[in-house]
Amino acid sequence: MLRLCIIFLVFVINTTITHYFTVKGTWENLLFESMSLSMILVFLFYYVGFVIEEKKRKQIEELQEKLFTFQKQVDE
Repeated sequence: MLRLCIIFLVFVINTTITHYFTVKGTWENLLFESMSLSMILVFLFYYVGFVIEEKKRKQIEELQEKLFTFQKQVDE
């Protein structure tokens, strides 16, 4: 989650620099735009990974809860 926040913050800073401090069509502007696109792709990659891991964690917690309640019923 921290990684996603950092990537998003850097993306916002990069986009601000690109929009306000570079001249459209110059090599600096094109470089910053390319970096923005790269950060979008990296952000999406880590976001998808985060969502998958979160779903796995929730499923494991649900299974552990079911196992705990089943074990409790068996013990009674």
